[in-house]
Amino acid sequence: MSDRSDRIAGVLLGQGVGDALGSPYEFRAPPARGQARFGRGTFGHAPAQYTDDTEEACMVAMGRSEPLKVAAGLLR
Repeated sequence: MSDRSDRIAGVLLGQGVGDALGSPYEFRAPPARGQARFGRGTFGHAPAQYTDDTEEACMVAMGRSEPLKVAAGLLR
């Protein structure tokens, strides 16, 4: 992969991990520093499962190369 592709992949991976870790705390008070744990998400996501936020971020990242596919994915 190119340096740019590596950076894009790293951003999306980091965003997905943060999203999965934060899912149990969405719309709730954050955990004490150092106490965050993977668990069942606010909307029933399995532990360590990312949310639609990550799916949408991936769609937007594809936007430059396949805009019609992105639009269809976001609507879905």
